[in-house]
Amino acid sequence: MNLDLFDPKTAKRFRDLAAEVQLARETGANHGVVLADAVQAMKRLNKRARVVPNHERVEIVQHRGPTIEFSGRLLASDEFVTRGDDPMRIEMEIWESAAGALVAVRSSEPAEREGIEIVWATVIEPGPDPLAMHCAVMDAFDWQDRARSMARKLGWSLRVEVE
Repeated sequence: MNLDLFDPKTAKRFRDLAAEVQLARETGANHGVVLADAVQAMKRLNKRARVVPNHERVEIVQHRGPTIEFSGRLLASDEFVTRGDDPMRIEMEIWESAAGALVAVRSSEPAEREGIEIVWATVIEPGPDPLAMHCAVMDAFDWQDRARSMARKLGWSLRVEVE
């Protein structure tokens, strides 16, 4: 585990975690578990601090499901407002992580009134078949026309050969 303890933010977090472990030890709590949690938190902090060239740190807080964090680059996005009595602002994004995973993100919120933003994200792990990954992204967007348009702009072929 590589930690830059000279970085003020990391040093502060390290001191905070060490204090938590000491408090657990003094109160008789299982300080081994607290220490393991502290080490995990430090690894996460270290991973967040790494800067990958041409990528940015992304955090997607979903309406339901885990928060997704990665270093990635935005491949394509589209935003539009639906029609009807209660129009919604829809945003779709396709991200690529530094490790090659694809992340399809869709968010919606009311366009003309107050309301909450609903966010869904699907992670497609890197694999040997790019077409399968691209189709999985399209599945996440329910093959909407706007998603097809993003795929065309990316140069993706969505043609499946069946034998």
